[in-house]
Amino acid sequence: MYSRINCQIKPEWVESQAVSLLNHEYFEPHWEKRRGQVMAFEKVSLYGLTLIEKRKVAFNKIDPVVSRELFIRSALVALDIRTRADFFHHNRQLIEKVSQAEEKTRRRDILIEEETLFEFYDLLLPAHIYSTRNLESWYNKLDKKQKAALFLTEQDLINARSSEFDLNEFPDQLNTTFMSLKLDYKFAPGKTSDGISVDVPVSALKQLKEEDLDWLVPGMLREKCIALAKALPKPLRRLLVPIPDLVDEILPALKSESTGNLRYLLAQKLTAKTGVPIDPNYWLNYKLDEHLQMHIRVVDEVGSLLGTGRDLEVLQKQFAEEIQRNMQRYSESSIDRSGITEWDFAELEEVHEVQHADIKLLTYPALVDEIDSVSLTLCDNLPLAKQETIWGIVRLLMLNSSQQVKYLKKILLNNTQNNLLLSHLGTKDEILLQLIRAAYRNCFINEENLPRTKSAFNEMYESNKGELINCAEKLESKLYDIFIHYHQVKKLLTKFSSLKDQAIYNDVKVQLEELLHADFICDSPEEYFLEIPRYLKAIKERMVKYPRQIEKDKLWTKMLQQYYSQYSQQYEELVTQNMVSTELEKYRWLLEEYRVSLFAQSMGTREPISDKRLKRFWQDKVLKTNI
Repeated sequence: MYSRINCQIKPEWVESQAVSLLNHEYFEPHWEKRRGQVMAFEKVSLYGLTLIEKRKVAFNKIDPVVSRELFIRSALVALDIRTRADFFHHNRQLIEKVSQAEEKTRRRDILIEEETLFEFYDLLLPAHIYSTRNLESWYNKLDKKQKAALFLTEQDLINARSSEFDLNEFPDQLNTTFMSLKLDYKFAPGKTSDGISVDVPVSALKQLKEEDLDWLVPGMLREKCIALAKALPKPLRRLLVPIPDLVDEILPALKSESTGNLRYLLAQKLTAKTGVPIDPNYWLNYKLDEHLQMHIRVVDEVGSLLGTGRDLEVLQKQFAEEIQRNMQRYSESSIDRSGITEWDFAELEEVHEVQHADIKLLTYPALVDEIDSVSLTLCDNLPLAKQETIWGIVRLLMLNSSQQVKYLKKILLNNTQNNLLLSHLGTKDEILLQLIRAAYRNCFINEENLPRTKSAFNEMYESNKGELINCAEKLESKLYDIFIHYHQVKKLLTKFSSLKDQAIYNDVKVQLEELLHADFICDSPEEYFLEIPRYLKAIKERMVKYPRQIEKDKLWTKMLQQYYSQYSQQYEELVTQNMVSTELEKYRWLLEEYRVSLFAQSMGTREPISDKRLKRFWQDKVLKTNI
């Protein structure tokens, strides 16, 4: 059966363009399959050309010069050949390496042009080389020196006109404290994969921090810093020009640190160099070009892609359940237990390492309060494990001292008149349980030195049990004191319910809700729980002064709302990730101290506080660890 393709092409044109025609759509020059053979012409007529695949002719017999050229270009230069000749494999690896350098450095001027590579082979290959078979036959007869001439060097492949680059600044792996992750580079503007991609096993996703990724690689740091500097508000930006030169001056210092929060450190270095105050908050909502953000590829245990993105926090939320499941699955000997009523387990580790392939996963054992028992489980972050363990230890203490708990229930909250003040919090039994738990915490727990063994647990109990009743009664007294002030504030607040006083009314109302929510007895650290009466007195003083400083009050209120807004946003983000931050918690109480400094200066504060100190704490403590 003949296969015919009719083309309306004039014979005169066919005769003059035969080779081009064969090399075009009617002939695919794939040398591995064709072996240098092409289809023959059957006839050329006035009406067109008919090609027949009945017989094949070796093209080198028709035009050996063109045949050789096609072989060099299509097979050797285009790397489209299967051969045992070792020079070809060596050269291909070098070409791929230099091509990868272009991907890494985001340039297209490093690898020599194809024509230069053609000239290299054209000079060395004899005239009769037009197929894989005779290439290998010829090559195998060469001596060692002749063969060596066909081996390209890296320098041979680098364009002499290209500027210098250092591939050491573009590593193939991202090394963090606990793992090494593969990096992949793509120079593909506009495409999802553009820039640097890092493959992260889903089980290790929570181990990563933004600061692990934000520095990209040393070779990309300059461009990223320039982009950040250019994103500053124009009045600041004008004081930093020329920005590339300024970045070049501070870059060595940045590279020498290369850890911590990049934006914070960049702002610090720019300020130190120029004297222009740079606030890292300027960059909070700024989105860099995609290739200046690490592209994260989340993979499963066999390397299959689960999802991608450039926002680590979003991916950690997206795969939160999968992270937790994998963390438990990879534990060589899971420590999980439930129904624990006494310390009958081995040492409670602060960190429990789980080895998975080449990645070291860090998990954090925690004792979790289950009311009638505790459970031993693994958390994916230390602050959360610590918070859970505090209340887990409290529950174990209560379970192992049931008589003391029974006695406290008997002696606490017996003042019926005072108990009416507490109705805001719930029933007497609910308040009593909170009060007892908080008393146990205050009496026994040292957050900086939690017991990790049974003997340490027992010693802690024996050393402090004599203070339990005193701690509980002190808490009860302070609780009554708090609610006496609370009701005084509520009474004064009714005078500010008119429309013109909505700012102070709403602000105080929200402040009271935050201070005295249903679980505040346990949720408030002891040191700040004892300060709540002072905060309430400061509110009363504010309301007394308000008629004399209405405009100041409104200005301060607006400023405080901005601070609370950024606190709330950060807090909600941590909650969605099932994380806690001791620095953010500290910041929340500093806001209460700042209120006192603004509205009731005569009452004094626990520590020096000002707008400047508050901003510095946010930058140095909260942002530095959480951005």
